[in-house]
Amino acid sequence: MWDKFVNAFVAFQAIGIVVSIIYRWPLTAIPIVGLIFWFKWEDGRKERDLKRRGFHVEYVSPGRLRDGADDCEFVYYTLEGEVCFEGKAVRRGSILKVPSANLWEVKAPSWAAGHLELILDRICRAYPHTQLDRENPINIV
Repeated sequence: MWDKFVNAFVAFQAIGIVVSIIYRWPLTAIPIVGLIFWFKWEDGRKERDLKRRGFHVEYVSPGRLRDGADDCEFVYYTLEGEVCFEGKAVRRGSILKVPSANLWEVKAPSWAAGHLELILDRICRAYPHTQLDRENPINIV
């Protein structure tokens, strides 16, 4: 109960600070409103991509993944499900570890079987600085 009160009080103070800044300096409203619209636009990006194109590609950075210092992940979403690929972040872009074709056919979801090249092509188009590592096949996440 007390936590809800404290959170509401802090939120009320934050809103008061923003309103007083906008009241005193009206031109600051433009970037604040712009940031709010940008954040809301990015929130709905995945849903818009799934409706419009039927797929969405997301890059999970090393800071969010917390596996290793340079580990990253690519998540390919469709209306049927999702598939994750491991990767390594390098100075310019990242390296996507590609599973072997045999392993893909056995362990991939049924909707993705036979579509490995299409999925990899879409990931590389979404993130152009991505290199494919086909020499060291890995397990599917």
